[in-house]
Amino acid sequence: MENTLYYTLSTIAQVEVALLAVLGVFIFYKQQKITDIQIGQGIASMEGHKEDVASWYNKKKLGINPTLIESISMRLQDAIHRKNVYGIEKELLIKTIEEVENNRSERFSYANHIYSLFSLTNRFKKRFSLMSMVIIFLCFLSITVSITTLSMIYVIQETPYVKSILLLNVLIFLVSIVSSMGLLVFAFYSKLPFEVHKYKRILELRKKLNNDLRRHKSLH
Repeated sequence: MENTLYYTLSTIAQVEVALLAVLGVFIFYKQQKITDIQIGQGIASMEGHKEDVASWYNKKKLGINPTLIESISMRLQDAIHRKNVYGIEKELLIKTIEEVENNRSERFSYANHIYSLFSLTNRFKKRFSLMSMVIIFLCFLSITVSITTLSMIYVIQETPYVKSILLLNVLIFLVSIVSSMGLLVFAFYSKLPFEVHKYKRILELRKKLNNDLRRHKSLH
C-alpha cells in the first residue's frame, strides 16, 4: 500500500507541474492575442481619425471638431506605443461620446460597432483571466494536497481513512485535468468578438459567392 500511495501521489504532483507549464504558455498566448487585436483596433481608429481631420480641412462639412479629434488621435497614438489597452479604451470612449452627443452619424459606428466590440473583447478577456486563475488554483491545490499527503505517508497508511485520502487526491487531480483541457480547447477554438463579427460577414460572402456561381452555371 505504501508503494501505491507513493507512486500515485508523486505522479499526480509531476503531471500537475507539467500541466501548469503548458497552461502558462497557452494562457500567455491567448492574452497576448487579445491585446494585439485591441491595439490593432486602436491603430485602425487612429487612422480613421486622421482621415476625418483631413476631410474636414478639405471640405469642412463633416460637422466634427478637428481640434478634439486631433487631441484624441495624439493620446491614442501614445497609448498604442505604450501598449496601454486602458488608454486606448479611454480614447475610443471619448470618441464614442463625442459622436453620440453631436449626433453626426446615423449608424453611430463607434457606439454600435467599434467601441461596442472593444468593450465585449474586454469582458471576454476578464472572463478568460478568471477561468485561468480558477484552473491554476485547482492545479496548485492538487500539488499541495499530494505533497502534503506524501510528507505524512507513514502516518496516513496506518489510518482507516487511507483509501478516502487517496480518492480525494485523485478526484482533485481529475477535476484539474478536465478543467485544464477545457481551457486549452477554449483558448484554441474560441473567437473574439471582433473575429466573430468578421467571421459572420465571411459566411455571408461565401454564401453570396456560391449563389452567384450557381446562377452563373445555370445561365451557361
